[in-house]
Amino acid sequence: MCVGESKKQFAKRDLAYFFEVLIALSFILSGHCVWAWSDACWEWFWIIPLSLLGLGVAGSFFILKCYANKKTCLKGFALTAAIVGSLLIFAIINPYSLSSYAKFVFAVGFMAIYIFVCQGEGKIPHALKTYSWVITVVAAFSMIVWIFIITGVLSPSGIFYCEWTGETRELNCYLGVQFATQNFDFAGFTIIRNTFCFTEGPMYAVQLCFALIIDLFLCEKASWVKVLILGAAIFTTFTYTGWIIFLLAIFVKLLFLFLKSKRYKNLKKSRKCVLWSIIIALLILVCISVIILIKDKLGSDSGIIRMDDYKVGILAWLDKPILGNGFENYSALRGHMGEWRSYNLGFSNSVTRILADGGIYFGILFYAPFICSIVGSLKKKNYNLLVFTVAVLAIFCLTIISYTYIMVFMLIFLFSYANPRTIFQTSHRD
Repeated sequence: MCVGESKKQFAKRDLAYFFEVLIALSFILSGHCVWAWSDACWEWFWIIPLSLLGLGVAGSFFILKCYANKKTCLKGFALTAAIVGSLLIFAIINPYSLSSYAKFVFAVGFMAIYIFVCQGEGKIPHALKTYSWVITVVAAFSMIVWIFIITGVLSPSGIFYCEWTGETRELNCYLGVQFATQNFDFAGFTIIRNTFCFTEGPMYAVQLCFALIIDLFLCEKASWVKVLILGAAIFTTFTYTGWIIFLLAIFVKLLFLFLKSKRYKNLKKSRKCVLWSIIIALLILVCISVIILIKDKLGSDSGIIRMDDYKVGILAWLDKPILGNGFENYSALRGHMGEWRSYNLGFSNSVTRILADGGIYFGILFYAPFICSIVGSLKKKNYNLLVFTVAVLAIFCLTIISYTYIMVFMLIFLFSYANPRTIFQTSHRD
């Protein structure tokens, strides 16, 4: 390859990464940032992540010359049209909050085009790997700022008002991008959680956990430096969900690596039996630790409300089980909340929120990718994808990220792996 061609290839690659960074930023900004829940910003803030997503996808389409392969392009647009069409049908039969729903459908369309057209069906989207790197950089930055905050080195640069969980909260702002949204009682001390720009610890932990499992189970070789940074950041969020996902993900990854190693393959059967006894014992210890964390969480006020949210979601769904109460119809959920929790009227899980909003219709659209991915990975014995899918499902069930871009992107990605013949290809850029 001549020098001129080499420079063109590098320029193309750099531009492609730039557009992927835009997509990654849209995932972050659509993940319940404080700006989206402020009276001063919420009316127009949605434009920023949607614009970043649209620019990122359009740029990727032209830089990668996706239009050159007409067969793949047409197939990708056909799949995109099928997904968008199914969402539009819902809008016709249940026309609630159409303006918000239209924004959501546009975002879904952009993401489907990227996965099916820019990357190709059955391939790992390179944007996920870029997103993992962006989140790692964010994690390192937020931890440094967090340390300066809790040690008193950094003073607030301003005050910001946020209306998360149904009440207006006054937040200290640092450097214009990090906020002190929550405290955590730890060993008799009250410590500020590291929530970066998100409304609460779990919302930031979700982003960190997604980046973690992408690196551990989708990348050909995990970067343990990234894992260390992400793990440290997850700890500083002081969220039980983040801790549990991290513990289980690390345990499973280390187990997979050991079972593939030459040392394990060269062991005698008798020693393998002893080793498996130790592994099972360690697994039991990990499970006991997880159970202790869960019991401790459920015994708190937050845990009690989380359990009530599942009940509230199911009751709201049973009001209109087929088509639901309408897209983001929060009043349908609030109608089933008792007065005893008037101080916290937020909602904390996606699995019942989807059913309450869209009934069985939405349930099929949102749950089918999980089922297809699990079945496909089992058929191909792709246990990395299986663990990844189960981890995404756990996050989906434990947090309220129903319509965030990163969650929808994950669902479309898992759906693209529904065809067992394509599991597990990599992007044409790798």
